[in-house]
Formats: sequence, C-alpha cells, structure tokens
Amino acid sequence: MTRQKADASPTIFLTGFEPFGGLDYNPSWEVARGCATVLERGGEEVIIQCLPVTFAIAERWGSEHMGAREQDLALHFGLANSRAHLSLEQVARAQTSASPDNDGARLSLESFDAGEALETALDLEALAKELGQVHSEQEAPSMWPEVRLTTDAGSYVCNAIYYHSLRAHPANRAVFVHLPMQPAEVAYRQGELLGEAMLRLTWEGAGSRLSHNV
Repeated sequence: MTRQKADASPTIFLTGFEPFGGLDYNPSWEVARGCATVLERGGEEVIIQCLPVTFAIAERWGSEHMGAREQDLALHFGLANSRAHLSLEQVARAQTSASPDNDGARLSLESFDAGEALETALDLEALAKELGQVHSEQEAPSMWPEVRLTTDAGSYVCNAIYYHSLRAHPANRAVFVHLPMQPAEVAYRQGELLGEAMLRLTWEGAGSRLSHNV
C-alpha cells in the first residue's frame, strides 16, 4: 500500500510484457516488479502492469493512461533478446511491423503518422550516468549490464507502446528500457537497483528533467 499523495505528485506507471516469440519467460516483468517494490517503499504512487504482447494493447495503453496529467511518468520495460546491454531508448517511430504479435496480428500504419519520430523529454543522459555508477559498483557485472542510450526501439510491440505513450502524454514523460535476457532473480534485482537510481536522480536531483518539480 502506498501513502496518499498530493494531486501535483506524479503517478509512475511501470509496465513489463508477457513472454513472446516462443519463449516461456520474459525478464521485463521481473524488472518492473523489482523497480515497483523500491519506488513504493520510497513513498511513490506506482501502477504496475504486465501487458500482453499485442499491437492493440500498445495502441490503447497510451490513450488510457498518458493523456491526463503532465507530471505522470511511464517506464516501459521490454526484452531485446539479441542485446547484451541495457538500452535507454530515446526515440519511438511510426512504422509497420512484419512480425506477428501474440494474437497473430501485424502492424499497419493506419493508426500512425507515417514517418513520425517522437523523442522522450526525460533526461536520459542523466539517468544513464546514474545507472552507469550502479554498474561500476556491482561485484558481479552481470547483475547490472552496460547501459547505452539508443535511438532504435525496433519495429515490434515495444516501439509501438513507446510511440503511443509519447504521443498521448502532454509532456512526453515516458521512456522505454530494453533489457537483455537474464534469470528471474537477476532481473528482479536489476529492477530494484533501477528503482534506487530513479529515487536518487528523479526526486533528489535538483534541476533534472526527470524531476516532478520541473
């Protein structure tokens, strides 16, 4: 249970995904759970959801959660199975997808502005620096992989939910974090470490664009 917060305080939306592509496990949900635990312990209002890997949900989620208050914040987590690093995605793009989602649907551009690119307003360089410090302090490097700022969120459901979140949010306060494959206990701990970094940076770092005081 979280404490009551003033209307001007943000709600932090955290999302992970169910398994997809023949996998029986998706670490993004464990990362979201670990992050939520720390943020709630810090007194923040958190809403956490494990989402189906469908383009329909990705499109609907943004309009249902991101259009009301500019102080709210969304952190979306997803698996990039081919990457060994953690990616803070700066940009989401309007594009089609040839890969079917978990419902067998493919993405057309009917609901997109073809070619449009949307960029997060959050200061990802500051977040990357904070997470890089976490990486250097870990005894086991695998507990916290290298952190990179990237500009290609792919063309699958990850990019779609990021695009629609940024499109719906009045202040573009959303970020997508791509994660490598890792065991559940490692993923959960990574979520805790990310939550700790967010608390230090977001609500103690004066002047950061991550701050809800801006």
